[in-house]
Amino acid sequence: MKNFKKEGPRFIEINENNRIRIELSITKPLNQKWQLEEILIQYETKVDNEWKEVVRYDNAHNFFHRDFIMPNGKKRKKKLKVFTNLQEALQFARKDLMKNWAEYRMKWIKYYEKYKK
Repeated sequence: MKNFKKEGPRFIEINENNRIRIELSITKPLNQKWQLEEILIQYETKVDNEWKEVVRYDNAHNFFHRDFIMPNGKKRKKKLKVFTNLQEALQFARKDLMKNWAEYRMKWIKYYEKYKK
């Protein structure tokens, strides 16, 4: 039997219009330590007073991947390298989003402006 715990969402505020959302699911098999089971970490931007998903990393579909989420809701999925564990994958995703959020935002805004027309 496993204990299950969902944590989050937690936010890393970049500024008032940009943030990173983190949601984790952890399990504790009987007589073992807690272990990371599911991760979701995504960059969000506020546009027209609403939070919009831009880039998401997660391990849904049984593999770790990145989704670029288009303004119309379509996703461009990219499978990433295999990590030793989910903690390593989480750190990779967090570093990428902290470093590249402005570039992701600029790219998303270009699609958003086309989509609005």
